[in-house]
Amino acid sequence: MKFSEKIITQAVICMMIFALIKTIGLIDAEPINKFKSGVSSYLQKNYTLDDIKDVGAKAVNEAKKINTAVTAAVVKANQLTEGEPLGKADKNGLQVVYASEKGIVTQVGIDKEIGSFIKIKNDGSVHTYGNLSEISVITGDIIKKGDVIGEFDSSGEEDFYYHKT
Repeated sequence: MKFSEKIITQAVICMMIFALIKTIGLIDAEPINKFKSGVSSYLQKNYTLDDIKDVGAKAVNEAKKINTAVTAAVVKANQLTEGEPLGKADKNGLQVVYASEKGIVTQVGIDKEIGSFIKIKNDGSVHTYGNLSEISVITGDIIKKGDVIGEFDSSGEEDFYYHKT
């Protein structure tokens, strides 16, 4: 699944959860009212309004950090130049592989020399990414520069393979 599809999926799930919570709040069923009343009593007994405001402020700050991280990732992807398809390694040695140019995925497979690979064709050239530990695209996908196309495990024995022809 592409990064943009993951973000859209997560947003849709969040909206569905919000709609479910809102709908439950409108239902006038006795068990739900008892539950709401119990939660309200518990909160009033154990927390002050300032406690709730502090938790809310912390949640807003965390949400702002997420937005900043997503923005930074998008800017980084848009600033990639040809030949810079790898992101930084995480603590497990996994590196995100970005498309260095726009194009169409012409081939995805396994090769005895370059392992799992992706070929993306654009305007007369073909970009090949090899020794991937995960592939996030399929043949026929239209790719934009900076799209996440897979992962490379830098803790493994193989070197990342990238070639433009």
